[in-house]
Amino acid sequence: VRIGGNQEDVNLIFNRASLAYMDTTDVDNLVERYLEAINLAATDIRSDNRVWITNFGNLLASVLPEILSRLCCKCSDVIKEKIIDFLLRVYQSDARGNYSGIQNLTARLLESCSIRQRCDLIPKLLNFPILSNPSGIEQMEFVNPFSLLNLKKEWITVQPIISIEKFDLLLKNASSHNANVRKWALVTLYKLYKWELLDDEYENRFAHILWDRDQIDDNGLPSNTNFYRFVFLKLPCPKEIDRHELFRKYILHAQFPGLTDFTRIKVPQEWTIWDEIQAAYPFEWSDDDMNDIVKRLVEWWNINQEQYRIRTDSVGLFGIDEYKEMTIFNWVKTLAAMITPNFRPLHKEHPTRDALYHVIRELSTYELPVLCLESACLRMFPERRDGVLQRIEEGMMSSKEEKVIEALNALWIISDRIGSEPEKGEREDLLRLLETVGQILRSRRETGLPHVIGRITEEISRHSWVFTKHIKQYVLEGLHHLISDTAIRSSGNSYLDADRDDSAVSTKLAVRLAAAQLAYTLSNHYTQESRSVPKEVKEWENICQSNDEFAEIRNQWIILSTA
Repeated sequence: VRIGGNQEDVNLIFNRASLAYMDTTDVDNLVERYLEAINLAATDIRSDNRVWITNFGNLLASVLPEILSRLCCKCSDVIKEKIIDFLLRVYQSDARGNYSGIQNLTARLLESCSIRQRCDLIPKLLNFPILSNPSGIEQMEFVNPFSLLNLKKEWITVQPIISIEKFDLLLKNASSHNANVRKWALVTLYKLYKWELLDDEYENRFAHILWDRDQIDDNGLPSNTNFYRFVFLKLPCPKEIDRHELFRKYILHAQFPGLTDFTRIKVPQEWTIWDEIQAAYPFEWSDDDMNDIVKRLVEWWNINQEQYRIRTDSVGLFGIDEYKEMTIFNWVKTLAAMITPNFRPLHKEHPTRDALYHVIRELSTYELPVLCLESACLRMFPERRDGVLQRIEEGMMSSKEEKVIEALNALWIISDRIGSEPEKGEREDLLRLLETVGQILRSRRETGLPHVIGRITEEISRHSWVFTKHIKQYVLEGLHHLISDTAIRSSGNSYLDADRDDSAVSTKLAVRLAAAQLAYTLSNHYTQESRSVPKEVKEWENICQSNDEFAEIRNQWIILSTA
């Protein structure tokens, strides 16, 4: 109450540094006290009197959900159940508009839950009410919990019990002409479909409701949804509708946002087109369509490159120059996404090959991110191979995090091109780059280290053959040292000590989380090959089983329900 709902004070008191020194028992006691306080204040919260001197309830409602969201990462599963019950009461309350921090609480709570607990929560989350006419604040704060529930179908080993009435109500709401109701219900149905919890009958009904002819846009795609258009390629669809053809036509006719369109970035179709093309990867384009889109993307650069050189003053929330940088970055990724799965080597006189060569050269002249595009074009320009690989290696060793991330993205493109029939030398190229990644991990270079660890984790999952003797040595040695490197040691002061460096603790935790995920991936790798798990990996398993670790680190060691 004394901090008056000031979120900055909440961050000072309950930041990552202070929470690192609290154990589960302490956190559980705090949560129970806060829940008791806010429940006792329910009458005040429902009151219309918002004068802070006389209404402490609204002050509690404005600050305690944010505090509870910070504490989720250290509380027990039993306490998390109590917070879920509190959230449900708030969602159902007529006074929900008086609460702040509810979205943070929902997101952080669900992310902190173990895999088993997330699976068990599915039936309970179906009890959360749909807000048919939310205010602007309510629409931001009270989101559908299913949109924040991260699960994979293979994690659900026990079928949750969901009544037929729940399914029928969801389908009824999904067919509503109230956009808020339809959007909420469709998100829930999408998740249930993704987790294979809809039987054939409900899947068919879902398809027809989603593609209801009364609720489609000008492109023939479903409207009043929260989905990007590429998502419709993965959802059920009536047999008479060719969703791939509809998506194809949408992309072919969509406009690309120019560098002078700063004031128009809220136009959904134009602003999201980059994401649509990238996320649809690897969509099977015809040669004509592929060449047409690439040609248009190249023309976009020819039209807009002059605008990039015109520097302007900052406007609005971020400057026009920042908008330009972001747009160009998205354009480069989109061009690379089109080329990577589709383009075959082109003869030297091919106009597209020549145009791409000039685009790469011009982007390099402006010192813009170009590595992803260069990697995507390697089969067209094999003579550039050594130079591109060297630039990727140098990027990964950069002292600038954005350079490291760009280089790791370029590595991903090279890896993605390696299918069942890789071209000569492509496997060797990947191993060469991963040797550098392994050396960075062994030396624990701080710049972009979580991203580096994440990249080698994904490559081992994708191509098990990359875990060679040398890379294995680098990785296991790095994992061993990261145990102590990322440990957060108490200075003996109170956890309220403001001298602690929260950013340093957050950095350590980001690395620790990535290392735990790598260790879990390696444990699966060794188990699948019927080999003994190294002690360095088992050490991380022990860390992830400690109740006093942060929840997101514990949850990297996925334990499936056996009930």
